[in-house]
Amino acid sequence: MLLFVFCFIFFLCLPCQAEEKGFLTLEGYKEEIKVYLKNEKGEEKILTGKGPEKIEADPGKYTVTGISVIKTDSDGSQWESMCYCSQSVTVETGKDCELGWVGGPKEATVKVENTGPGLYCFTLSLKDKGQEYAYFTKNGESLPAPGFSIENKGGKVIEEGTFEKNAGAGGKYTYYWQQKKAGTYFISPVIQLGPFKDIKIEKAEL
Repeated sequence: MLLFVFCFIFFLCLPCQAEEKGFLTLEGYKEEIKVYLKNEKGEEKILTGKGPEKIEADPGKYTVTGISVIKTDSDGSQWESMCYCSQSVTVETGKDCELGWVGGPKEATVKVENTGPGLYCFTLSLKDKGQEYAYFTKNGESLPAPGFSIENKGGKVIEEGTFEKNAGAGGKYTYYWQQKKAGTYFISPVIQLGPFKDIKIEKAEL
């Protein structure tokens, strides 16, 4: 009899336990995703989901520190593309918490700044609807920084190089270039990110 009562109470409580979750929702992603959170105690959590499903989360207040899109290529390697952020959210029981859009990098542009006589600073941006991606891995290993090519007005490539990753979370990819000969030049980013193939490349004039 006692066993019956115990089982009855146990199964009666199951629906209550299942409801003690909230949900994180995002737009744009179709594959695996990771959401990096930090709670009010400073404890870090990583939640995973697969689009377009909702991601379960414990109720509470969090800071979203990063969101990653993960794609798998033909040989089974996993490529991760992360955008850093600092978004405060509150997850409530049984409710959706909208985080916005995340779809992986879609556009590569280079900002050109003239910092001295013939000296230029190039800053690379990999974006999608305002989200900027600055950290990439393959099977958990960090990938080398993206490259660039510089061509003259006639379209001839005169130099190739690799951006440098600035220190710190969300650091930019930059490069300082000294012009050796007067003329009109253009810089184009060179992006090789495996299954992240549909990236629009924007050329910039120096």
